[in-house]
Amino acid sequence: MRDMVMMELLFYHKIEISELLRIKVSDYDREKGILTIRRKRGEDFSLRLFSQELQRKIGLWLEERKAFTRSGEYEDWMFLSKLGRPLSMEMFIQIFDKYRKLAGIEKKLTPKDLKENGMKQYARELMMERCQ
Repeated sequence: MRDMVMMELLFYHKIEISELLRIKVSDYDREKGILTIRRKRGEDFSLRLFSQELQRKIGLWLEERKAFTRSGEYEDWMFLSKLGRPLSMEMFIQIFDKYRKLAGIEKKLTPKDLKENGMKQYARELMMERCQ
């Protein structure tokens, strides 16, 4: 579920990977469906998640992540590895690459490539459709 939530936030809500990796559980207001995104320069903004399905998936991920959570310094990070540490950029790229291959995209791409070229809508739909 973690991977699906990350891909939806990345492609449908246009969050940068670095922003995605900085999200903490406390940044998500479940009641209001609002996610606070931390920008590099301290310009935080609130993102209203209109998709009930995405909110449901986040709820499921929050339940799943309990199995990965270790008490200590990383407890509040939203996206954890199986070792209970926040995902790194390298780990995220490996996850993205797995879904790129599952979606049948042969060309070696990064999430940034998909966001910046003319394939935006196609890439979003393809990744979401094939990887569910």
